[in-house]
Amino acid sequence: MNLACRTRYIPTRAIPSLPPGFARHFIEGGWRQVERIYGCRDDVVLKWIDMAGGLADLQERRREWLRGQTQVAQGKVAGQRGA
Repeated sequence: MNLACRTRYIPTRAIPSLPPGFARHFIEGGWRQVERIYGCRDDVVLKWIDMAGGLADLQERRREWLRGQTQVAQGKVAGQRGA
């Protein structure tokens, strides 16, 4: 294969650095919120996810955050008593 043919598939755009607050936005709102806030391509979001600790880590942190939100909504936070 010609080297010139292979190099044309190498991405020429640089991936922007990880924005501050990216992990928090992903944890609190998931992929859709990140898309709305940053308005960037999927490959950039995937790279940022890697930079922020990886998809499995962010998904686990999001699950924990959602569990906490559910408990708050149901009034099961420590120290609260049912009315």
